[in-house]
Amino acid sequence: MSTLDHATMHNEHREASSEHASWLDDIRVWRAEHKMALSVLAQAEAKILEQDALLAKHGLEVTAHQRHIQEHESEIVQHEAGDENTPHDELAAEHLRFQENHAKARDLHAKLASQHRHMIAEITRLLERATEKQA
Repeated sequence: MSTLDHATMHNEHREASSEHASWLDDIRVWRAEHKMALSVLAQAEAKILEQDALLAKHGLEVTAHQRHIQEHESEIVQHEAGDENTPHDELAAEHLRFQENHAKARDLHAKLASQHRHMIAEITRLLERATEKQA
């Protein structure tokens, strides 16, 4: 025969029901927070895609910059060989523009690198937290 009386069982059931109601409230709040988090993640995805577009544009600019260097090198070599089609002053002026453009590209690259490292580190931390073993 059980030592639990009916009053104790009724009381434990009421306590459990109260606890269940509290848990269901928690679940509703957490699920709402999940929806909000998914919205934030969608915004983060948009920012990542925006950053990727900047990287693609930067890549095209770097490639164009490299082509410009090759063309300028060719002009310098031609000038050194006696070709006066491009006077030295023009070559020097072009080189000054190159230096300015290269400095701007270097600064942009450093900024993009910093943003990228920070973004990837944060995403990695978020993923690690999200995939931690559940209790």
